[in-house]
Amino acid sequence: SKELAREESGGGFFKRLVGNYSGGIIKALTRIAGGFLSVGAAVGILKSATKTITDFEQANAVLASILGKSRSEIEGLTSSAKQLGATTEYTASQVTELQTVLAKLGFNEQQIRAMQASVLQFATAVRANLADAASLAGATLRAFNLDASETERVGSVMAVGANKSALSFEYLNNSMSTIAPVANSFGFSIEDTVALLGYLSNAGFDASTAATSTRN
Repeated sequence: SKELAREESGGGFFKRLVGNYSGGIIKALTRIAGGFLSVGAAVGILKSATKTITDFEQANAVLASILGKSRSEIEGLTSSAKQLGATTEYTASQVTELQTVLAKLGFNEQQIRAMQASVLQFATAVRANLADAASLAGATLRAFNLDASETERVGSVMAVGANKSALSFEYLNNSMSTIAPVANSFGFSIEDTVALLGYLSNAGFDASTAATSTRN
């Protein structure tokens, strides 16, 4: 209970800190901008930064709840989200959304940390948002009974399929949930399945028709 109280007090401490120093921060921002930045704009920047931090903290609280752990117990995921947010085109909050989607699919903390970089690469390659890319990659792994370590393989296969045929991320997202479980039960690999969908998409089949026809 003491640990949870400390975690809950973190947001209050930050707000008090911002409140105590907001005047000085606004003045500093105004000086840095050489007088071109109005006080109103500086206040807007400060509010935006505060909201960003609050949203990130809330997202991590939700993630911890899904994993059945405390905030301190998922510090590895939190740190990795911050690192990826600082070194990629995505924000830390977006990375946490990715982690949350994978957690909802039943992946544990260690698996999520092993998967997240590959999901980021997949999302970038097919121009999808991280949450959607994580959902498709994670569900596809489950459908083909693949280990989390196969995330790079799955993402690469789907990215190549989407970029080398008439497939798109939306096409894959709409068809894979229908075809993947049946394809796996008949011994088709992820490569076989994506190749087949690519041929069908090139022949003019829409995602729903291609998935249903192939399943049947």
